[in-house]
Amino acid sequence: MAGDTAAVMNFTLDRVPVAEETQRLETQLVYTASVAAKQVSRVLQFAAKRLPKLEGIEHVKRVKRIAADTEGRRRDSELLQVVLCQCNKITRAQLDATVE
Repeated sequence: MAGDTAAVMNFTLDRVPVAEETQRLETQLVYTASVAAKQVSRVLQFAAKRLPKLEGIEHVKRVKRIAADTEGRRRDSELLQVVLCQCNKITRAQLDATVE
């Protein structure tokens, strides 16, 4: 029986990359706001109603904690950074006018 299982098969294994590995990384400029945690919901509702929708970057988290400063301390643990919209969809002047 040992002779039966000793047969050698000639083949090669090739790794096929998944789609995420073959896509190019493309950065996009976005407008953000530093917002108190209690205000995030209202800011997101405002952005959804009054600002251009995110296109092509829907996978990006819209809210994140603001990073610690250079000495490792949080600037303000209650502040969060919110992505408002892409810079190529609206000018800063238009954004300012919409926010006011």
